[in-house]
Amino acid sequence: MYSVYNIPTRCDQLPEAQLTCEGHDYCFCGLGGGSGIGRAVSIAYFHQGAKVIIVYYDERRDAEETKEIIEAGGGECTIIQGDIAQVDFCKEVMELVMKKYGKIDILVNNAAVQYECTDIKQLTDEQFDKTMKTNVYGTFY
Repeated sequence: MYSVYNIPTRCDQLPEAQLTCEGHDYCFCGLGGGSGIGRAVSIAYFHQGAKVIIVYYDERRDAEETKEIIEAGGGECTIIQGDIAQVDFCKEVMELVMKKYGKIDILVNNAAVQYECTDIKQLTDEQFDKTMKTNVYGTFY
C-alpha cells in the first residue's frame, strides 16, 4: 500500500536504498529508529551494510521487530531504551556505542514529540521544554 505521495507505507515495500555505505564498515545510530520513518531508515542503512543502533523511548515491541528484521537478513542491530531528553542518557548511549563499535558514522534524530494545538499560546512551559529537550537535545548531546 502506498500513501497519496506514492511513498511505501510498510517497510517490506521499500526498494533497495541507494545509499553510500555499501561495502564499508559503517555504524548507523537512529534516535527513534524503531518504527515508522525511523524503521524504514534503519532498514535502508542495514541493506547497505551498516551496523544499526536503535534508540527508542517506550516502543519496545517496534524496536524489537525492527531488530528481528535486520538480524533475519544477516545484519547487526543493537536496541537501547531510554529518554533522549535526558542529557545523561544521551551521553550513556554515546559511551556504549563507542565502546561497542568505536564510532558513529551516521546519526539520525528521528525521535520527536509534539503537542497538538491551534495556537502556540496553548503550549504549556512544560510541553515546550519537553519538545525542545526531545527534539533537539538528542542530536546535540
